[in-house]
Amino acid sequence: MPSHLIDYQLFGDQFSTAEMRAVFDERTMLQRWLDVEAALAAAQEELGLIPPGTAAAIAQAAKVEALDLETVRRDLAVTAHPIVPIVRELARLAGEAGRWVHWGATTQDIMDTGMVLQLRAAHAILRRDLVALTLALADLAERHRDTVMAGRTHAQQALPITFGFKVATWTAECVRRWNGWTTRRRGSSSASSVARWARSPASARGARRSSVGPWSVSGSACRRSRGTRRATRSRSS
Repeated sequence: MPSHLIDYQLFGDQFSTAEMRAVFDERTMLQRWLDVEAALAAAQEELGLIPPGTAAAIAQAAKVEALDLETVRRDLAVTAHPIVPIVRELARLAGEAGRWVHWGATTQDIMDTGMVLQLRAAHAILRRDLVALTLALADLAERHRDTVMAGRTHAQQALPITFGFKVATWTAECVRRWNGWTTRRRGSSSASSVARWARSPASARGARRSSVGPWSVSGSACRRSRGTRRATRSRSS
């Protein structure tokens, strides 16, 4: 039975859509992880870090429908780890190339970059819908540019305005949102200091193959760094 509001049969579409739910579906999430593993292998093969032909074998195996999800479920119950069971199953499916699956990567690298891919898909839906909404509002504002109505302030009637002007303020807000979205960077998280992957050429190539741009340093590392600076300042003061 569904336990989250967006999955409710009656109320789900009040807070989400079938298209958006599909982006964050469990199987979609697993496929994005597999996509990152395949992109990483392709980048590493280009750089001569893994044997030729390895990336093709891994990419061929990196299909969520090919996974034995029951085996993954049992392994997950034992390891309590989200990526290890997936890596083991992918390595099994890849055969001889399986030893190079997840080579040099960490759990954070795969999960965070996979999430970026999901967010990019969601972002594309939101951008499309925002454009449609903005155009519809602009048309509505134009049609009612001379339609007089009572202005309101603090829930009380105020000086007269036009309905077109009111709708124009909504349109302007949509345009501001659009401008904010188009200037914001979205990147991969191939950034674990443990793996030292963020500074490697394979990181940048893998990110490009996953259709995301690499971040200069990981978000978690930045948060830890800021926290360390704050703690240091507190002790010094």
